Amino acid sequence: MDRKDYIIKGDGCHSSAGQFVPYANEAFLVTLANKGLYKRALKDLETTGQVKLVVAGDHLQVQLDEITVSLNPNISQSTCSCPSKTVCKHILMGILVAADYAAKEVEEKTEEVATEENKQEAVSETVSRQSSANDWEELKKVDLAQLRKQAGKKLFEDTLRLIQDGWTADFIESDMLEATINTENITVYFPKDDSLNRSICKCGESGLCKHKLIAILSYLSSQGILSSESDGNQPELSLLTEETIDVLRGTSRFITGIFEKGLIGCGENEAETAIQYSIRLETCGIGNLARLFRSLSSDIENMLAKHVGFQPLTTFATLSRLHNTLRLILRNTQNNEMLSKLIEGTRSDYYTTPIGHFTGLGAYPWQTRSGYFGITAYFFYHEKQSICTLTSSMADYYEHTQTLVTPENMRRQLEIQSFWGSNISLARLSTSTLTLRNFKMNRQNRLSSSSQTQCEIDDKVTISSLDTLLAIPELSDLTIRPEQRYDYFRKKQPEQLALVPFAHLSEVSFNTAEQKLYFTMADEQHETEGSLAYNELNRNAIRRLEQMGQWYAEAKQRYMVCLKRPDTLIPVSIVTASETDNFYF
Repeated sequence: MDRKDYIIKGDGCHSSAGQFVPYANEAFLVTLANKGLYKRALKDLETTGQVKLVVAGDHLQVQLDEITVSLNPNISQSTCSCPSKTVCKHILMGILVAADYAAKEVEEKTEEVATEENKQEAVSETVSRQSSANDWEELKKVDLAQLRKQAGKKLFEDTLRLIQDGWTADFIESDMLEATINTENITVYFPKDDSLNRSICKCGESGLCKHKLIAILSYLSSQGILSSESDGNQPELSLLTEETIDVLRGTSRFITGIFEKGLIGCGENEAETAIQYSIRLETCGIGNLARLFRSLSSDIENMLAKHVGFQPLTTFATLSRLHNTLRLILRNTQNNEMLSKLIEGTRSDYYTTPIGHFTGLGAYPWQTRSGYFGITAYFFYHEKQSICTLTSSMADYYEHTQTLVTPENMRRQLEIQSFWGSNISLARLSTSTLTLRNFKMNRQNRLSSSSQTQCEIDDKVTISSLDTLLAIPELSDLTIRPEQRYDYFRKKQPEQLALVPFAHLSEVSFNTAEQKLYFTMADEQHETEGSLAYNELNRNAIRRLEQMGQWYAEAKQRYMVCLKRPDTLIPVSIVTASETDNFYF
């Protein structure tokens, strides 16, 4: 673009316009706005009449016909006189005009301008002539305490855990520092001056977002400025704040007190205190300890009520795990490698994927000792050849929700609750093949219910839909089971499923002592044992399995979708030649 002859400039425009040269590249402008707006800006510049540049304080005003753009050195604060409330094409045009003017001024003062390549080199050398160790000085000297305060405790600590999980940034240093997050298609740009305030992220957040934080902390680490274990020369970066450490000390004293007086000495006060600590730990982002405290509260209440659900051995295992985990955390408050093994966040961060294809494998009701109940639908994710889940859950420790833990209510929840901004129920989703666009999923393969996700139902899941899945060893090979070992600090692993062929059920019997139904899934070639423990939510499923085990039950080829356990298989749904049967509901 050649606009020098059409630019009317005021005094001091060159130095003011020169600071916008780093912004005038396609990658950055597309990040600032989008590809379509960038192309429109280029096109409209060709038909724009006379352009006027005026310095107004620390702003550069660019007058484009009847539109006035006020360019701010902090480019995200630039404004336009048009009605748009966000970055518009005029702001992009203003940046391009300012940069073009600065380049032409350099051209007049530069002797080596024989080729276009020389022109570009001259501009680049002029803009970056002071590049040195002082570039991105603010970024290198960032105050971590102030950064934590600015971001907020939750965002900062969640970001630290993402970094511990391997989320880092790759860097390119040129006129700006370009940081690309390695787990997402997200780029953050940092100008050389006032790097933090003027940073731009592709996600569109104006303030500090997780991507900017990941980029900043990764940059500090790459420069050798930051370490998770202080050696006296580097700033300390701990996953724990002083406030969180105080909460952990209080919880440790509470658990020690229970050991000293004995579990039998606990009453309603201890049950309530455990719930309060659970809530505080949830707020601190320590999900594994929060869940254990909810379980402890439920166990104390069951003990006081002489409920059959109270199991002393399980309760003491919970107390022991809390005591040992808390002790290790408090001994290693500055050892992030150790803390990442001891602490499990309340949730994992979700990332967006443009498109995915899924096969529904049924839905399963559940209730935990830690105070939650709900329904989980299972899907086979074809692009990643893995199992993922979509869950609807609710806390059962509130008075108005305790009465909802029934098979009848679960059925209503399955059939009525819809996801992804559509009217498609979980019942239909869990029994269909479908395509998701712009969907979100975390590292535990849990799908988000984000309303931005677009869902297209393709067909019902039947036996013919399983051809691709049966070629996956993890789904068809029953010898592949979860590892049977107990580990205090092992984080929860994703569920494993099996597709078990059968024509009928045999040896169906209910063990009254164990309160568990045992059965064998059989056809002409295979016999596979499974089991299902009795509880209120499994009542309908047990009745259905018993009916299928009667001598008069029809024998026909089917597949049982089962959850794999080290010593058994737990049924989830049945896939037939015509449909998928969620027989729990």
